[in-house]
Amino acid sequence: MFESYYKDFSPFHSIVDIKSSIQINRCISSKNFRSRFISKLILNKEILFVSKNLQSPTKNHKFMSRNFWQKFINKYWQETIYLSISSNESEIYINKLRSNGLSVYKANEYKHFLTEFNKALISGNILVSLNNVTSNNIRLLNNKTYLKYIWHKKLYLSFSYLRNLKNIFTISRHLASQRNKVTYNSLPLFNIINDSNRIIIAESGEQALLNNNLLILLIQHYKNIFLASPKNKKIYTSLFFVNAEDAKEYKRHIENKYLKSSRSNYLKLFISPLYFYYNLLNLSSQNIDFHIIPDLQEISNLVYKYQYYRNIIFFKDQKYGKNYFKGQPIYLIEPVTAKHKFLKEKKLINYSYTNNLKITLKNYKAAFLNYDTAKLAWKKFQEKYHDYILPSEPILQVYNLEDYLGLYISDSSNISKKHQADSNVILVPSLETYMFIRNNLIAKNKYMFKEALKGHLLFIKQLVKRIVWSLTSRQPIN
Repeated sequence: MFESYYKDFSPFHSIVDIKSSIQINRCISSKNFRSRFISKLILNKEILFVSKNLQSPTKNHKFMSRNFWQKFINKYWQETIYLSISSNESEIYINKLRSNGLSVYKANEYKHFLTEFNKALISGNILVSLNNVTSNNIRLLNNKTYLKYIWHKKLYLSFSYLRNLKNIFTISRHLASQRNKVTYNSLPLFNIINDSNRIIIAESGEQALLNNNLLILLIQHYKNIFLASPKNKKIYTSLFFVNAEDAKEYKRHIENKYLKSSRSNYLKLFISPLYFYYNLLNLSSQNIDFHIIPDLQEISNLVYKYQYYRNIIFFKDQKYGKNYFKGQPIYLIEPVTAKHKFLKEKKLINYSYTNNLKITLKNYKAAFLNYDTAKLAWKKFQEKYHDYILPSEPILQVYNLEDYLGLYISDSSNISKKHQADSNVILVPSLETYMFIRNNLIAKNKYMFKEALKGHLLFIKQLVKRIVWSLTSRQPIN
């Protein structure tokens, strides 16, 4: 069964090789826009500081004027900003600075500063980070203390640009080295695309509001490509499903909720190998959150039934409980010591999957995404080793797919053995997934190429149409 599955699944990889045939399309808007002004505070890697020094008497403060280098750093590298609620102490302190000629900004300069500060807030350049805020800090905030954060400027962003270019190059080279490994090509994932071969992604309501400003959009694209950080706020979401039925249910949900756009953009299931997801996750714009949606039925069975079986053991780092499990579960068959029926000798037997499609036979370590499939494979394995007394049920170690493969690379410096896919590991989907792939991959390479070419032509057609529309229609004044 599995031999024919991998043989049937392999022709589909050719369409994924045509990278530009599958594009990102945002068409769904959510209403979770948070309009509070102070919700955006920290730029990139800033940390929120809370202090109550402002309430100390002003007579204890020593006033210092900035020298040339301090002014240069504030203008081009970074600037420290204090945000506080107006109080008598702060007013006295500010007035003393002005009377001593030590104000950072004069009247006109201060207006310019507020304008730039407001632009940074609206464009999303200043992002909140509450990792270090404790209950004690929250009480300090309520006591009229101030917030301190760092505003990075142009020179800092330029250095970040060069650093991230190196990052992107290193990760790209790593991904290319992993491309042909069977681990990343043995598991199919399901996504939703439209008739133009564009992946459907969810868009936040906040981004929909900002899309009207061309300058802000250009700044965002620059940041997303060259100043990417895993800590950045995600404004789009793309879902990849392990179970085809879950993907079809998501497709029906989109069609029911967005009837008009669904009719004009015919939606369909897109099947891709795990490598396609792996590539998007680590190289695409960092404002898109790519998620693998696990097999929900399998998780339900594992949480409420399988985890209580005597042949189930969990990996030490796996997070799970009575009503939850982190990630897509995988089952690894543990080696067993078996006794020979006739020779009476004992032997440590490791389960392995043999790929006999090629001229040279190769044994793979199998990671099953379904409990029943693992049991079925064990029965076949028992038939192969019929001379040994093997347990009726396999001992299965449970872990999650994402952590097992180390899919996400946060930085090029942390590429280690964790991110080097073992070429001897093969991912085995459920029997239902195998049947779905077999029944739906009827199209041949010629048809796939035709569809990919059609996608290119539709993209060019829509691009020209949008350009003509933008030149001939009246645009709203911002």
